[in-house]
Amino acid sequence: MDEVDTDSISDRLSRFEPADLDAENSLDAGQADQLVQLFTRLAKGQWKTQQKAGHAAQKVADYLDKRSSRITELKEELSALKTREEQYQRALVEIMDLFKQLSRTASRSDSDELQSASATMEDRLSSIAVKIGLERIPAQGESPDSLYHHIVDTTEASSKAEQNTIVEIARPGYLLRGDVLRKADVIVAK
Repeated sequence: MDEVDTDSISDRLSRFEPADLDAENSLDAGQADQLVQLFTRLAKGQWKTQQKAGHAAQKVADYLDKRSSRITELKEELSALKTREEQYQRALVEIMDLFKQLSRTASRSDSDELQSASATMEDRLSSIAVKIGLERIPAQGESPDSLYHHIVDTTEASSKAEQNTIVEIARPGYLLRGDVLRKADVIVAK
């Protein structure tokens, strides 16, 4: 290890020692007053800086509180919107089911007017559904897919080609803008 020059260290450290007031180099009254004034200005400046920092910190805290409460409000609004969207989606599926029931009833009826009105309403409903992104899940003749189909029953296949395919739709399923609203309930041939 290298030796340290202790004389140069003590010379350097002596500059940081407090002044000896009894020595020849003592401060006169004018210099002492200047030092007191300097320390007073420094203390006032430090106090003002602390005050400004405190005010700035309070402004930042107030700003964050306002933003925090607004973020909380927005989260609550988003939650309410999601709840409403789910309600509208359920209502939409129920409306589609009602029109399907009307169509079935009209097809069993002898009334041409009822069948015509039902067909017109079903066409208009289909065009509205396309506009909002609602579509039926394809099922008849398809292989069942657990993402889109819920198998509610099975039946005997009438041919080899019909095995493991959907032969009947018990309840239609729907997609809304590509997302599954409700899986189709299907019957599969085994």
